[in-house]
Amino acid sequence: MKKKVIGTIVGALLLTLVCSTPVLATVDTLDDAVRISLDDAGVADTDVSVYMKVWEYSEGKPQYTIQFLVPGQTKYEYEIDAMTGDVLKGESEAWEEEDDEEYKGLTAGYTGDSEEEMTAIQEAVMTAIEDSGQQNNGAFVYRYGLDIEDGKKVVAVGFFIPGQTKYEYDIDAETGEIVTHEEEAWEADDDQEFKGLLNP
Repeated sequence: MKKKVIGTIVGALLLTLVCSTPVLATVDTLDDAVRISLDDAGVADTDVSVYMKVWEYSEGKPQYTIQFLVPGQTKYEYEIDAMTGDVLKGESEAWEEEDDEEYKGLTAGYTGDSEEEMTAIQEAVMTAIEDSGQQNNGAFVYRYGLDIEDGKKVVAVGFFIPGQTKYEYDIDAETGEIVTHEEEAWEADDDQEFKGLLNP
């Protein structure tokens, strides 16, 4: 069932051509990817803190990057194929001393995606595109989701104008303020990297 849900929603994701309002996943999508990751790791949602859940178009296909931890014990990183729900990568590493400071604000207990989180993502995508001045130029969103940077919850947003420029933003998930912003020129190999997104 979880694979079917993800596969169905990806059809909408690949239509993420942004003119005025971006087309984003439904509330269940990121949560499904988290559930697949937790099931594969064999950990209970009451024991973990999920600190990264991002959809991105990478290496020619859509996938999810999910990172979570059992405080004081183990950190996990997963990549989930957004078309099939298959686990592409599942890695874990032991907790280290510096993690106490890096993740001190995170507590165990995952309750799943919320309407507020998806609203924050939607608003952050619009903020990023408007800040770039590209809202009327047909931007393609290739990355979005929630992450922790320097102890702060942010919305990660990546988008591009085909043949011109790629943009990446981190936006404060609570205040909506821009935390970081980078851009780089389109390169020849980007034509191949994003071919499936441009021509689904």
